[in-house]
Amino acid sequence: FSTNVPPFRRNQYGGTFGGPIIRDRTFFFGSFQGTNERSAPGAVTATVPSADQRTGNFSASKVTLKDPNGGNFPGNIIPSSRINPATPKFLSAFVPLPNLANNVLSTSSQQKVDDYQGVVKIDHRFSNSNNISGRLLRNKNDYQEATGNLPGFFALINYQNWNIAATDTHIISPPMINAFVFTYDKIERRQISVVPGD
Repeated sequence: FSTNVPPFRRNQYGGTFGGPIIRDRTFFFGSFQGTNERSAPGAVTATVPSADQRTGNFSASKVTLKDPNGGNFPGNIIPSSRINPATPKFLSAFVPLPNLANNVLSTSSQQKVDDYQGVVKIDHRFSNSNNISGRLLRNKNDYQEATGNLPGFFALINYQNWNIAATDTHIISPPMINAFVFTYDKIERRQISVVPGD
């Protein structure tokens, strides 16, 4: 169980607006939506070394530590001379001490999402037999995804999308219609390496 209520905030908002530009001939419509999330519901847990275990002291463990050079470590304690100097530095920098029993660390996810979508559409009637319509769609999403169960490790994913569409509809005769459709779509997705704290 978590030691506290994990913080989670989600805001979603938006609106639409439209109307005539030129009466009975030109019309516009626009919409926007935004979503912002901070953290996520529920706690993230991990089993991490205790303060004693970080120094090589596993005397409280029920598992007997075997010495790779033969035999067992006396008292289940690894001598400090046998611990790589990089290990305590890594643990100190990236792995917090447990905050629950049984060496459990409980934290909030700290991930975040910023998502924005906008659409603009214009319709114009040249005549009773000829109409043109254009639409622009823009989507931008920044997602800081928690990649594991240790705090501070994120994958920052940036997604962007541009979509442009135009349609020219011409009524040639009552049984014949010609429609010209043009669409352009550009999608970009970038992800940086998973580095603690980005």
